[in-house]
Amino acid sequence: MPSAKTLVRSLAGGEITPEMYGRLDNVKFQTGVALAYNAMVLPHGPLTKRPGFKFVNYAGSSAAAVRIIPFAFSATQTMVVELGAGYARFHTLGATLLVGTPAAYNGATAYTPGDLVSSGGFNYVCHTASTGNVPTNPLFWYLQTSIYYEIPTPWSAADLFALKYTQSADVLTVAHNGYAVREIRREGAAKWALTQPVIGASVAAPGVPTIVVTAGVGTAYNKNAFYKVTAVSADGLEESLSAGASLAALNDLSLSGSKNTVSWVASSITTPSYRLYKAQNNVGRLYGFVGETTDLTLIDDNIQPDYSYNPPASTVRLDTAGNYPAAVSYVEQRRAFAGTLNNPQGAYLTRTGTENNMSVSNPAGSEDAISFTIKAQQQNAIRHLVPLTDLLALTVGGAWRIFSDTGPILPHTLTTKAQTYYGANDVTPALTGHTCLYIESSNRRVRDIGYSWEAQAFTSDDRSIMAPHLFLKHAIVDMAYTKSPDQLLWCVRSDGAMLNMAYVPEHQVFGWSQHHTDGQFESVCVVKEDNEDVLYAVVRRVLALGNVRCIERHETRRFAVQADAFYVDCGLTYSGVLATAITGLDHLNGINVVALADGAVVRGLTVSGGSITLPAAASVVHVGMAYTADIQMLPLSIDSLEAGGQGTVRSVDYAYIRVNDSGPFLVGPAFDDLTDVPIRTNEPYGSPPGLQSRLIDILINPAPDIDSQLCIRSEDPTPLTVASITLKLSTGG
Repeated sequence: MPSAKTLVRSLAGGEITPEMYGRLDNVKFQTGVALAYNAMVLPHGPLTKRPGFKFVNYAGSSAAAVRIIPFAFSATQTMVVELGAGYARFHTLGATLLVGTPAAYNGATAYTPGDLVSSGGFNYVCHTASTGNVPTNPLFWYLQTSIYYEIPTPWSAADLFALKYTQSADVLTVAHNGYAVREIRREGAAKWALTQPVIGASVAAPGVPTIVVTAGVGTAYNKNAFYKVTAVSADGLEESLSAGASLAALNDLSLSGSKNTVSWVASSITTPSYRLYKAQNNVGRLYGFVGETTDLTLIDDNIQPDYSYNPPASTVRLDTAGNYPAAVSYVEQRRAFAGTLNNPQGAYLTRTGTENNMSVSNPAGSEDAISFTIKAQQQNAIRHLVPLTDLLALTVGGAWRIFSDTGPILPHTLTTKAQTYYGANDVTPALTGHTCLYIESSNRRVRDIGYSWEAQAFTSDDRSIMAPHLFLKHAIVDMAYTKSPDQLLWCVRSDGAMLNMAYVPEHQVFGWSQHHTDGQFESVCVVKEDNEDVLYAVVRRVLALGNVRCIERHETRRFAVQADAFYVDCGLTYSGVLATAITGLDHLNGINVVALADGAVVRGLTVSGGSITLPAAASVVHVGMAYTADIQMLPLSIDSLEAGGQGTVRSVDYAYIRVNDSGPFLVGPAFDDLTDVPIRTNEPYGSPPGLQSRLIDILINPAPDIDSQLCIRSEDPTPLTVASITLKLSTGG
């Protein structure tokens, strides 16, 4: 039979649908694979076995859904916030925040939300500021039921995945149109508080001003003056409404010695200042700025009002039922809200430089809050606010751009324009370098949206078009994105599988793969730890305690030595003196596990009493559930053959597989016909085979077929990275 060779230079196309097997002309066919199972596409071309997931802790509750979201105070201080039904926990660097040993409760101490105390043999966290209220009082205190720090939250399990969030410094804002907006505040490394901001005019107004008139010397031409006074927060960012206008003060302030002494009752806020505004002749006329003071009195001796600066006249309230926003973000120093039940297409931007102030002056000023409703052909609720170069409102039916053509967004310059009519579902979009990835409202397509200079608009493209078979039967329920060391999107499917896409749009890389474990993935998030983006997951498993939810950390694929490679699921690591008994594995009791002990694979282990016994002592041991990575090539296309070799019987004789830092693997024409690839070289007797970085040639069992799809499998808890594949085959028929 004639022979031929074919080279697969890149695998960056990822897994593609069988419906494309006839598209020999498509570049994705030339770089794609038929199956990438527990094997990630790397943006620069290879396929690599995914690292394992390390067990962090059981979730606070396994009875209902649990969601995790990221909190990033700085590049080096991050937390994973675990949200369950009525509670929040905190994890970092693969560990859970502990209660520790709180000080005893003291009735004279003023406690603030997040403070821990001990009382009567139990630990409590303060959720509402308290002085003199004993910890057994649930109106102020929340009982800690374990050694792990926990604060109460209002959200039910059914609503967790509809929560939207954004962060500024150490404040994480969480929105849902069925609940008042909440803020998760980091008050310290071991102190967290959940607060409910007042969204509207959040500063308490002073009393209605009163006036004492002092007449001047000379012939008077009296005019009525009316005054309003507002309170300003100590930081100068929040200004209250006025409590109302004063009674008329009839006086001629142009005369010598004439004055109006304006006084008011103090605001209830701490250390305020006060701004005085004046209207002339009619209480309904325009009010202009007169002066600011920290006193409760200001003398007007014919101060001319500045009508370019007016008092707040009204406010939008977003803290009442029906007016709770569903989406939240930031844009141009304003906090943005959108999607209330009463106004699903409405959006609201706070006053410039403020978090909660929704007040508006009359006439409107450039710093005023902004409220508007997106006008569209059909009513589609706003589900997300996405801060790209402009603010995007993703609705059920499309995406709208919120911007200004003339500079910053102001009440009189704001513009909205439709950009695409591919809407979004409730899954929180993932921000990348210059684009946003979101799930289409059908739940079964992944799209990106970014600004196109050619179109002079934001355009949206389907990035799942080459792999629809991964989406059609199931919805996407959560997702997260890593930027470093690799640009990868992670999507949780409704059946518990996890999909993964290498996403580098500037190089046209959109390669999909699928990931499975002995359990179901339910939620994911990404935080930066140890100078790389780390994926955390909620995984539902059947373990020693039954059907449980676990918080697990996806380990790095970067390791210095073979013994550090972590390729087990729900696993843990022992590192210390040489030992054969490895303990601390209670969560895996009764489970058959595998281990990598100082780089050597150990099988046939079952955890009993929280421990295993190794056949030989080791100092670095990774123990956990085994999983398999499978790669199946596409039906071969050979340019030198008629019709690309389609319909021609072929048999792969040799495979030349270029690997990098890879352990043992198997190769064959089918997954039920695999051959071990010998990789041991010159390692000393008694030591494990070293990881290989070279071109390995393998003799393949003959299996004539018209497709000839080479299969590669990794079963050991060791890495595998395939950079390229060259096949030598016989053809005929």
